[in-house]
Amino acid sequence: MAVSELDKDDSFARLTDEEIYWRDHQEFLEAHGYMLRPRYRPGWTPSWRGKPFETVLDHEDVFSLPAWLLKLRTKVMDATRISDGALVYIKRTPTDSEELRILSCLNSDELRQDPRNHCIPLLDVLRDSSDPDISFMVMPFMKYIDYPPMERVEDVLDCFDQILEVPIMLLFIALSRDCAYKNIMMDASALFPRGFHPVIQCSLPDVSAEAPVLSRAVMHINYYFIDFGISSYFRPDSFSRLVVGSSGLDQEPPELSRIVPYDPFKLDVFLIGNLIRRHFCDVCTSRHTSSRANSQNPCEQKYSNLPMLEPLMKEMVHPDPARRPTAAEAYQKYTAIRKSVSPISQYWSLQPRDSYLLVKVVRHVYSLVSA
Repeated sequence: MAVSELDKDDSFARLTDEEIYWRDHQEFLEAHGYMLRPRYRPGWTPSWRGKPFETVLDHEDVFSLPAWLLKLRTKVMDATRISDGALVYIKRTPTDSEELRILSCLNSDELRQDPRNHCIPLLDVLRDSSDPDISFMVMPFMKYIDYPPMERVEDVLDCFDQILEVPIMLLFIALSRDCAYKNIMMDASALFPRGFHPVIQCSLPDVSAEAPVLSRAVMHINYYFIDFGISSYFRPDSFSRLVVGSSGLDQEPPELSRIVPYDPFKLDVFLIGNLIRRHFCDVCTSRHTSSRANSQNPCEQKYSNLPMLEPLMKEMVHPDPARRPTAAEAYQKYTAIRKSVSPISQYWSLQPRDSYLLVKVVRHVYSLVSA
């Protein structure tokens, strides 16, 4: 192996500070039933050592957390539950954090039995034996709602059946003020009969081949709200339910302010409506619908056969919070929309606006035959 190749090999084998943190907690996590990948076990030796450099990417343990993920989620690591091989996420948090308190509340026996509770399950909470001020929250491993891609109108409707139920269940918790695309995810484990790698998610766990994927038409998918780091909890007898703050993934809501109080429940309505707009109705995702708009150029519709969602979406993202529906009103209107969609239309394939007519026909026939 040439010197330059040795340098490259060392760069793949070098753990970041964050990875070292998790490696140092591997034995603690294993003792509680969770196994980290080989890369994060004490004494790990890269499996590609001594093999041709061009084969490095054929080895599972070469894959660290992506740099962008380390920046955004430095507190999260994937693991496998030893008892059944299920893939999980482990997130470290201060033991006295508001996030842990709220998520524990959402996972109480009473709320967990509520079928409208689509907040991520809290499988376990582990107190760090070396630092009792730190705890580890164990949750199912989640994927973005459109990976694998949605195929049919029914897939979109089923997603929002679940998402729009949650705000009306939580009378005293403003979800996260951050319920945007990356914080509403799905448990896709049922779609991958042979599993998938947590970093290279299109591959089998050992990255030896592409992971086979089942259709959503034959497997039910559960969608969940995740990440309650900036959620707001209000006592039932709270006189005021206003907040301040401008943090969040979606910066389009016009009311965001560090100074002027606003209604976080109406903000949740906007954020869910904006998710519909950005990922299902509009092709261009940078257009602002609020007073912060930088452009008045209209967007093209992303899918041509989801027009039934547009009127509700436009109400939900109204610049004036007072003119938006409440969460209960939005769900009621959505339920009426859902009932208006004919059974055959539900199984139509999603049609990108720019699809040719012949392509649309073929997609419709395929989706109806495979339903």
